[in-house]
Amino acid sequence: MSAIAETRDEVQEQVRAEIATLETGTSRLLHWSEQQFEVLTDEQERNAEDLLIGLRQAEKVADEKRREILRPIDEARAKVQALFKPYLDNLGKARSSITKGLTVYQEEKRKAAEEARILLLEEQAARIAAAKETGEVVEALLLAPDELPTVPKTSHANLGSVTYREDIEVTIVNLRLIPRDLMLPDMAKIKARVKSGMEVPGVLVTKKLIPVTRAGA
Repeated sequence: MSAIAETRDEVQEQVRAEIATLETGTSRLLHWSEQQFEVLTDEQERNAEDLLIGLRQAEKVADEKRREILRPIDEARAKVQALFKPYLDNLGKARSSITKGLTVYQEEKRKAAEEARILLLEEQAARIAAAKETGEVVEALLLAPDELPTVPKTSHANLGSVTYREDIEVTIVNLRLIPRDLMLPDMAKIKARVKSGMEVPGVLVTKKLIPVTRAGA
């Protein structure tokens, strides 16, 4: 068992012992947690008020004890988070850098494929126009879908696969033109409306790619 697990078990045992002590000292009050309390006389009223005061005091004591136990745990948690933060920040920076490089390269590949596709379609249109003049069979000149250049959405690497999912990035360029129901502005609503095909005045929509990773088997 690791030192961290042993410390965790020790803390849990300490908490259980503290709670047991508190429960023993307030057993008379806890009796009413499963009982229906009814007040019929002034004397019962005073007794009930005493019980209520005792319960409030017991809750305060329990809360103070809970805070006392949690204080060093919270401090330890903060220290652990502070120790991990530089490493996690650097991982995030490295991921952002690699993501940017991949998306730029993918966008260049897609642009080149689209230009090549347009060129092939223009050449096809020219051949069809010429064929109509000579009486050739036009259908034989049509390109099959798999003959047109495309870039696969999913790329397979050594450790798994990366899928380049198309997304959009919305930039507000004129706040006054944005519809009133989006005036927070709520970027989630704006993106949802843009994705649905509706036009949103006052924003600039920029398409972007998001790499989605999947580990191999």
